[in-house]
Amino acid sequence: MSVAIFNDEVLIESITEKITNNKIDKLSLLIKNMIDLVKPNTLGRIFFTKGPGSYTAMRSIKALAQGVSVLSNAKVIAVDNFQIYLNDLKLRPEPNMITVFFIDFSEKYFLRNYTISKEKIYRPVDDFKHLSLEKLEPKIETILESNKEILFITDKSFTLNKKLENFRKKFEFVEPNAVSVANAYFSGYGTENLDIIYHHTYYE
Repeated sequence: MSVAIFNDEVLIESITEKITNNKIDKLSLLIKNMIDLVKPNTLGRIFFTKGPGSYTAMRSIKALAQGVSVLSNAKVIAVDNFQIYLNDLKLRPEPNMITVFFIDFSEKYFLRNYTISKEKIYRPVDDFKHLSLEKLEPKIETILESNKEILFITDKSFTLNKKLENFRKKFEFVEPNAVSVANAYFSGYGTENLDIIYHHTYYE
């Protein structure tokens, strides 16, 4: 987990803390330490991630963002987790099609396909999927077979199996953090709709 503070679009400071036991208890302290660097009433916007992911964690992060908003009168903006990965893409020119996938706390993966718009913003072409690693790898192979131009974005921690290793150039590995969240908004992503992207695993 991480917290960052910007002056307009210029990064002032960022703090990162490793999540242990899937708990974000220290996040409120990170936020306090960051706010101590500036006057709360100087904050204009507060960004947070709205999922998909752990619903409990997302709900807690949203509550913290809203609490700081009450204190500072800043506007709260939500960015979804897929958009953070999309904005961390460094490849230029941007590919027309991208598949984003990342791991969640339950050791499964969220996956979604995107296409680029005229405004150079990636738009989803389908609903996201929630897959085990055993189902994710053949799904990636199927996407590769059907679209030779596609690029995949995922966490740096993801390890390619032997078959996917042959397509390493089709993968970009990133390490998103709070800076990525803000930059995603600066690039045109984000919404004032703060509803958490909820995924129920009961029917899986």
